[in-house]
Amino acid sequence: MLEDINNLLEDNNKDIKEINNNFHKINNNNSYYLGDYNKKINSYGKFYSEKYIYHGFWKNNLPHGKGFLNYLSPHKNIINYEGDFLNSIPNGNGKETYINNSYYIGNFKNGNKEGYGKYYINNNLVFDGLWVNNDILVSDEYNTLYVNNFNTIFKKNYKIKCHNIEIKDNINFIINDLSAKIYDISSNKLLYEGGITNNNLDGYGQYYIDIDDNYWLLYDGYFDENKYDGHGNLYNFDNTIYYSGIFNQDNIEDCDNVIIYYSYYDKKYPSYKFTGSILDNMIISKYPSFNQICFNEGILEYKNIIYEGKFNDKNLLNGTNCKIVNKTTNTVVFIGKMTNGTYISGKEYWPNSNYIKFEGNFDQNSVYKYDNGCLYYENGMPWKKGHIINDTFLNGNGIIYYNNGTKKAEGIFYKDLLEGRGKKFYENAHIKSEGNYYSNELHGENNKEYYINGKIKYKGTYDSGWKNGHGILYDEYNNKETPSHIGTFRWNEYIN
Repeated sequence: MLEDINNLLEDNNKDIKEINNNFHKINNNNSYYLGDYNKKINSYGKFYSEKYIYHGFWKNNLPHGKGFLNYLSPHKNIINYEGDFLNSIPNGNGKETYINNSYYIGNFKNGNKEGYGKYYINNNLVFDGLWVNNDILVSDEYNTLYVNNFNTIFKKNYKIKCHNIEIKDNINFIINDLSAKIYDISSNKLLYEGGITNNNLDGYGQYYIDIDDNYWLLYDGYFDENKYDGHGNLYNFDNTIYYSGIFNQDNIEDCDNVIIYYSYYDKKYPSYKFTGSILDNMIISKYPSFNQICFNEGILEYKNIIYEGKFNDKNLLNGTNCKIVNKTTNTVVFIGKMTNGTYISGKEYWPNSNYIKFEGNFDQNSVYKYDNGCLYYENGMPWKKGHIINDTFLNGNGIIYYNNGTKKAEGIFYKDLLEGRGKKFYENAHIKSEGNYYSNELHGENNKEYYINGKIKYKGTYDSGWKNGHGILYDEYNNKETPSHIGTFRWNEYIN
């Protein structure tokens, strides 16, 4: 390390001049020596040059014994060395300090770290063990490296057990090992076991997760530069398979044929199963959750509900052929068109039933669901057909049915009441009345009322459902439909 000092002193022996008090100048080299000098340096002294400063013991013009060497400019990333010298070379016990706030304390041989020694970064122990020729000894036994700034997927302090550790330029640890183990320092739990190449997870390995006091094998398979790459399996916390298949840099390789089973340890994130296709290049996170995969088209089983169809990037149904099924009761909830998880048009079913509740268009502009369509009784028969308001009432042109499927009324409605031209029917499908209505009652001129057998009963003027004014009353059993009374009626009574 300091082999040039002897040459320097020998070549300039005639030009070494004592300035005062044992302070000597070595001419033409901007070098100085402070100490006893009598043709040879063989005692304690200090040497100053443009490259370094040395304080310590000498023998035959060479640092020998205890000493301190400080480089004015880092040499091979070394700032200084303090310890034993043998013929200017570090030999024995010493401390070597490097530019990245790291240092080595231990044994040296011929200037190299060799034998037992400890390596520190920021005063934190990184390695404690045996060295050979500046590298950690390759051994059949595991070496342990304590790390807090290593290039892997882990975010916490951990220790690495491996066989092969190299050190480049005195400060960079390089691991290449097929069977390394990485542990969390605080819990001593295994985080990874498998291959490491140039400090990256590489080749086959098993990756464990420790989160919120839950610890399990998350992935086993192949890695490439810390990413899932090749065939592998992702696991849920209960050891069920989350996904099995081919990965490409953390992406699922075959996005068109995917089966995903997701079971999260925290019940606030419900389990789900998805079968179908996902969006291309959607990354599978190291910590998977519902919103980290974008479904494209398929079947999603989530919270006891089955969703089938195309999905948007928020995993909400979004397409023309969507279907929702209650998994618990195995009954249909909805079939039709949806946008961003909202019904647009189609069929909604009664809860826990396979009978339709509403079929048609759904309201997109209010808090109510239904718009134009048909409401159904719970027995599956049509109930109200037309424009539905407040999810209940018929408004405008429409039809109301009995629960046996026959018409009850048709015409112009306001909140289920005929309001304008319309008709009413008996349950046997015969017409009951027709004409102009006000609040669901006949009102005004030219209105008709019929017997249950379909024969005309009355033709004339009504006032809010009462025969009031000129009219003609017919006998129910008169097959010729000849009038029994013609004239003026007041409150359903014939006057003259």
